[in-house]
Amino acid sequence: MEIIISKESIHALNEIMHELYIESYKIKGIGCALYSMGLKGFNSFTKNESHERWKYGSKVKKYILNFGGRVILPMIPESETKYPNALDAVTMIQTMDRGLLEFINQKTKEIAEKKEWVVVDYIGEICEDMIKEFNEVSAVVEKTKMIGPDLVGYDIFLYEHYQPMSDKRIGKY
Repeated sequence: MEIIISKESIHALNEIMHELYIESYKIKGIGCALYSMGLKGFNSFTKNESHERWKYGSKVKKYILNFGGRVILPMIPESETKYPNALDAVTMIQTMDRGLLEFINQKTKEIAEKKEWVVVDYIGEICEDMIKEFNEVSAVVEKTKMIGPDLVGYDIFLYEHYQPMSDKRIGKY
């Protein structure tokens, strides 16, 4: 049985893909700002988070193509890279994630109105993973708030935890 997805759902999936790619790019910009502050651990954390958003965007793109849809790649806006401290930077990621999940929820409702449950289920799977990422970001925000301005030890912890993940993705392991 062939599954056909409406043009409206393909359009909604393209919008979701756009937002995932744009958020990935913005998080990468935040990472650069953190690196320039000397916070290599926070930078490694943001590299991981950026990669995850890019990965979800790529999954949505592949899904669109598998159903014969047309992928329209987004124009990526200039990223804001001026953050006075690590807490402001990671809080921005948390805020972006919350907005992204709300956006995806809205688009999922639009697709559900078309009764395209296969697409709704697929987006639900991605959202489950994204909620785990959101919780991870929230934990970093809370820990950063708790520690205060002396982040050296926590930055080292983040570096030791997230840098191996980055190295693995680029083939160092």
